[in-house]
Amino acid sequence: MNLRHWLGRLTLRILLLLMSFTFASAPVIAADIQKSERFLHLNGQIVRGDYDKIRKLLLSENGYFLGYNWQLNSVGGDVYEALAIGRMFKELFITVNVADADNPRAKCASACFLIFVSAVARNAVSHSVGVHRPFFEPTYFAGMNAQNAQRRYAAMTEEVRAYLKENDVPEALITRMFSTPSTEILWLSDNEMEQLGGKSAWYDQYIISICGFSDRMFHQAVQRGRIEQAKKWAMCEADIALEAAERNLEKFKQAVPR
Repeated sequence: MNLRHWLGRLTLRILLLLMSFTFASAPVIAADIQKSERFLHLNGQIVRGDYDKIRKLLLSENGYFLGYNWQLNSVGGDVYEALAIGRMFKELFITVNVADADNPRAKCASACFLIFVSAVARNAVSHSVGVHRPFFEPTYFAGMNAQNAQRRYAAMTEEVRAYLKENDVPEALITRMFSTPSTEILWLSDNEMEQLGGKSAWYDQYIISICGFSDRMFHQAVQRGRIEQAKKWAMCEADIALEAAERNLEKFKQAVPR
């Protein structure tokens, strides 16, 4: 395990805030999980098997990569795979980013949003994160008659809705998401991203109770040039997150069939 990456990833949030209004965006098509000096990258279509690849990567080298930020650049894929990855990211206190100076055209939409929203901390620029009504691979309905397919679709969409509520997605955004056909994408505005928050509500409150600062306070410190204060808070958060992530990593040593 490397505390340097936890500190680096939280300090990086300061830089992302300072640069966030300069990025442009456009979709890409790829499929890969990569490592770089500062990040782990999830690019392209989310497919079955990605959860296990990510799980094994995070377990490798005694959890060395646990403290890395993840860069998301995906316009969707398998919903259930994304749900599994999102739940794992939440348990391991992972921070995600969409678009930065190295990859200003990155997008996170459709099933990728399920990963994005589960992360304890998330950074994205306006109109780089998109949502629509869940689309499920046809194989989930193979061999079913219309009535059974309808029942299964209802159950699957309800699971997604419950997942979003569990991750404190505002009800108004959930409604807009389910009102947007799966053939279209609703790109989130600055206002909608602000409502979603830069941290999960439960995690924000957890950090307040231990370190004494909120995500809003962190943003204000950066905007007002109080960088040393922001760094001090980031170090406190890094210690807390690292300890919790190491403890939870044990849960993922065995693959869980889904």
